[in-house]
Amino acid sequence: MKAKGVAVNFFIKKINLKPLKTIKFSFDPYHNGVRSIREMMCIVNSPKMIDTNQSIVTKVDIKSDRSNPEMKLDFADGQTVIFKTEHLSTMIIAQKLAKLCQERLETVTVGESAIFASAKPGKIGKKK
Repeated sequence: MKAKGVAVNFFIKKINLKPLKTIKFSFDPYHNGVRSIREMMCIVNSPKMIDTNQSIVTKVDIKSDRSNPEMKLDFADGQTVIFKTEHLSTMIIAQKLAKLCQERLETVTVGESAIFASAKPGKIGKKK
């Protein structure tokens, strides 16, 4: 059991919420498979996670219709990913979230470096 917690923490430390705009958690608290989404909700709203993206909006939609739990991710580039978390463990959700965020973060970083590399050097900071 301890090894499972260590593995979850390994993936949690890799999560960077910078490419995300909003995260929406939607679940029925009386459904059988809500443990993983509730744990991810606590992880994402922790101060360490919020520090990676101060402008992220997290929404919680608690239902009473026995609907399946899901986590909807809206990225800043306009794409949307929905996790159906009923049969997923917290470790798998954390792993996939870390991978998705890292992929988006790498494309943003590459795009920004290309913009800065193409800029002409100026005389900023030089004295006359």
